[in-house]
Amino acid sequence: MPALSIIIISIAVALFGLAPSSHAQVADPHVTFSNYDDAATGNPAFRIPEYFDMGKTAADPANPNKLNIGLSTFAVGSIPNPLAPWSIIQLPSIAYDTISFTVTAPEGFSLSSITLAESATLTSSRFGSSTFSGVGVVDGKTTSLPNNTPVVFDLAGQQKTSVTVTMSALLTTTGNQSGTLTAASATVALTPAQ
Repeated sequence: MPALSIIIISIAVALFGLAPSSHAQVADPHVTFSNYDDAATGNPAFRIPEYFDMGKTAADPANPNKLNIGLSTFAVGSIPNPLAPWSIIQLPSIAYDTISFTVTAPEGFSLSSITLAESATLTSSRFGSSTFSGVGVVDGKTTSLPNNTPVVFDLAGQQKTSVTVTMSALLTTTGNQSGTLTAASATVALTPAQ
């Protein structure tokens, strides 16, 4: 009778797929973010501060496939004209920074897409304005990053397992206006490797 039980169990396993899979399944695959480089830095001598903060940059706790770029907390605002401090004419202010990092897929997966996003709060009036300009580079492909508009870099079908990402932000202000970079992130989508 024990032999019959083994045969029945074997048939059930064959018919219903109850056998353990020979391929380990990754329950929640996530990428690795590494090789952080604050590629361009601000210049205090010219009052050009840095925006990206390497010490605050980390994967999102709720989504490990999203990198939240750490930001310094300051606003870019026009500075008094040193040539005529009594003048209402203001010199433009500027803040610029660049960060780069490597994104690596877990074993058995490739990178399907990377979405870059940067957001800034800007003010303007008839006496001045503030502007934002962002640039993203993924695996050598460059595009602008409009304010508050995520940009998707499609990597589907390329079987890329690791790429370098670079993000830049430039804020300028004139006429007593201000601008603040409020968010920057990179979100990665994965696909099973073929």
